[in-house]
Amino acid sequence: MQSSSRTARPVAIWLLCVAALICAMILLGGATRLTGSGLSMTQWRPITGILPPLSAEDWHAAFALYRQIPEYRLVNPDMDMAGFQRIYWWEWSHRAFGRLIGLAFLVPLVWFAIRRQLSRPLFGRLAVIFLLGALQGGIGWYMVASGLHARVDVDPYRLALHLGMAFLLLGLCLHTALALLRPTAAAAPRTRQQWLAGAILLAIFAQILLGALVAGSRGDVLPPSLTEGLALPSPQASAFWLALHQSLAYTLVAAILLYAGLARAATPTRLSLAAAILLQAGLGIFALVSALPLAAGLLHQAGAMLVFLLALAHFHALQQQKA
Repeated sequence: MQSSSRTARPVAIWLLCVAALICAMILLGGATRLTGSGLSMTQWRPITGILPPLSAEDWHAAFALYRQIPEYRLVNPDMDMAGFQRIYWWEWSHRAFGRLIGLAFLVPLVWFAIRRQLSRPLFGRLAVIFLLGALQGGIGWYMVASGLHARVDVDPYRLALHLGMAFLLLGLCLHTALALLRPTAAAAPRTRQQWLAGAILLAIFAQILLGALVAGSRGDVLPPSLTEGLALPSPQASAFWLALHQSLAYTLVAAILLYAGLARAATPTRLSLAAAILLQAGLGIFALVSALPLAAGLLHQAGAMLVFLLALAHFHALQQQKA
């Protein structure tokens, strides 16, 4: 995946910009979920869906489709057109931003390829990232479709899959950019520190997936007479995922602080990771007790991204020790 220093830097900067867009996309997706907007668009039109309703007739048609799903009948039966438009714009913005990221990746990819600034291995990796990004669009609809007929929300496992793919794409973009800016000796044997850093990174990714399962299994309380025949999260499942999420959170905080404290030399990435996990623990408590669920939830999600990115940067920095 090596490229000359002259060509590697612009490609790396482009990938870092894409990574920043993905971070914004993850936060926008979190806002869409927290505002209850994710099921407002009941159709998936990859091409023509970029256009929102442009007339009163279009808005009434979109609202009529929304009124057919269980979420409207059981959760938002009193919603008027103004309320529908508020949640619709959140979901439309989320999908439109996804298309923007696709263009922000594809157009420079083609440009760099035409100018022969990409080695064959690097082009192959970038092509895989693009295909995974396209697959993410399909996964997003797969998630939304789960809430249109037999549920009042999306399936928590599909939510976790969608969020997990977003973080995977974020990690691939950042890792590729760092590899271009500061190449590592991939053939060198891994040290114990690198194995530990890799395990911490995987544990953080697992914790992010558990967070999605907790959010998706929250179990909105509705009268049983209204929910007969619907697939709703059970209180037992919600309690299980929450307990597992909290247990792993405590374990991660302790493990990262111990990992940082026992290090022979304190590096910036290691210390930053320790500070970030403490911050994220505080944000998690704030999210549980806050009367501002949207702001607290987004801060907690931003904290998760920060911890993930710092863990990845630390893992890459350790790989350089053999370079």
